[in-house]
Amino acid sequence: MIFGDSGTTTTTCRSVSHAPPSARWLRDARTARTLSLATLAWLGAESALGVAAGLAAHSVALIGWGMFSLVEAVASLIVVWRFTGARTRSADAEARAGRAVAISFWLLAPYLALHVVYDLWAGHTARPSVLGAVVTAVSLFVMPFLGVAKRRL
Repeated sequence: MIFGDSGTTTTTCRSVSHAPPSARWLRDARTARTLSLATLAWLGAESALGVAAGLAAHSVALIGWGMFSLVEAVASLIVVWRFTGARTRSADAEARAGRAVAISFWLLAPYLALHVVYDLWAGHTARPSVLGAVVTAVSLFVMPFLGVAKRRL
């Protein structure tokens, strides 16, 4: 509220202006988007291959890993959303993106718990899988590089 000359009060709406992001911030946002797109592509492949290998080997661990890769891919998609368009400059988008990523990770837990209980009840055991070993090996090589690049950013 602002007090006028005659002692009356008036209500005004003021928008909080934020300084425009620097050229470096915008370049870093583009880099974050690019890294997230690369991660999204790899995790999409990793997820599909992990689930396929898990189903072939009837391995809850591989299926869970493939599903977790899918959830991580959703998190990368959220980062791409966060750093696209007007959201690049939005303070609210950061909080919403953080909540969305947290929710995406919590959604995986019930599936894994139910699948493990089912496999234990049904007496299923995992079998070795060449595809699972290859996907795991490639992930062990690729993901640390993406992680380090994102951490530095």
